[in-house]
Amino acid sequence: VSGDKGLSRHPSAAIFGGMSSVNDATWKEIRDVHQMLGRKSHVEMFEGKDGTVENFRRLDCCAPEIIHVASHGFFYNASDENLPQALAGKTSPMDLSGLVMYGGALMSAEDIAGVNLDNASLVCLASCDSGLGKTSAEGIYGLQRAFKKAGAGTIIMALWEASDVASAMFMSEFYKALASKRTDVKESFRAARSAVRARYPEPFYW
Repeated sequence: VSGDKGLSRHPSAAIFGGMSSVNDATWKEIRDVHQMLGRKSHVEMFEGKDGTVENFRRLDCCAPEIIHVASHGFFYNASDENLPQALAGKTSPMDLSGLVMYGGALMSAEDIAGVNLDNASLVCLASCDSGLGKTSAEGIYGLQRAFKKAGAGTIIMALWEASDVASAMFMSEFYKALASKRTDVKESFRAARSAVRARYPEPFYW
């Protein structure tokens, strides 16, 4: 968790998920998030084929308070043998890290950094390895830097390949606490982590 911007009582949100296939487990996750935010919150759903790089870019200068992306994160080195063709010739870690969107399209950290997300108080990346990037004296060049450059407030991301079951539980507990209006983002995060830790004691899960 990083950053700090407050949320309104009924925050607006953009939710991306279900972008891999019709059997993608994130379909349930994003619909649960939608339901927990409540009917009074204005929520835009970008499910399946609507979860495109183009639709994400449309958040430029008009981002909602919450952006939730349930997808896969990626980070490559320029010398990797399995480097996707779309990244051939790229050398910057901001070009070599990002999120996988609908149809396998790669949205790089550099793409994200170029979108004005000043209105976003919370970005939640329910994505494996979304916290990875190239470490330097100035920090980690990757998705965290991208969303910060874009102007987002608090960012929640994963540093490794997380358990689908534990991740789904974390998101459910997190948004449940957030929607209760009795806790802020950091308190909701701690409540969700405690709930997952109680069920799955091994640190890998939380």
